[in-house]
Amino acid sequence: MVRDRQHGPVVELNRLQVCRYRSKQGTGLAGSDGLKSVFGQMTLKMSQLTPEILALPHRNWKVKFVGESVDDCGGGYSESIAEMCEELQNGSVPLLIMTPNGREESGTSRDCFLLNPTARSQIHLDMFRFLGMLMGIAIRTGSPLNLTLAEPVWKQIAGINLTPADITEVDKDYITGILSFLNPLNVSAGLKCCLGGKP
Repeated sequence: MVRDRQHGPVVELNRLQVCRYRSKQGTGLAGSDGLKSVFGQMTLKMSQLTPEILALPHRNWKVKFVGESVDDCGGGYSESIAEMCEELQNGSVPLLIMTPNGREESGTSRDCFLLNPTARSQIHLDMFRFLGMLMGIAIRTGSPLNLTLAEPVWKQIAGINLTPADITEVDKDYITGILSFLNPLNVSAGLKCCLGGKP
């Protein structure tokens, strides 16, 4: 029975190449489209993660780090997930971008990330699919991912419509900018109305 297994397939991951490719690219990406990152390497091995493997109660894969003497008794698996979460947020992989408030260092959600709307190639879609698998594994096993996604991202994943207040949470200038185009003389009254206050 699948649930009696201790782990899924053994996957080889090369963490040593990540730094080499990040500095070689000059863009921060680990290889073209982030494929040399640990996250990218796991995306390419995603086909090994069958529904039966994903139903395992603990380790969905066993890690062998190339060139490292790590015996994965659970630590390598956890380390690989932590490494992937770090890569998603440090620019090694192009799936997430800092919120506009974070880039401008103003407003709320400055330390949060949004899904990158320009990541639309087939490899990016595969990476998003693998990110969804990671989220599913985290929910099912009760092991949270160290990802700082902005609240509106979670609302979109849950199928909840966004409000102007949600947009302002990640980009404080967006609604104000839109309202200034619509009615340049009454921006503050329009903003209060959009955010649930009275004009």
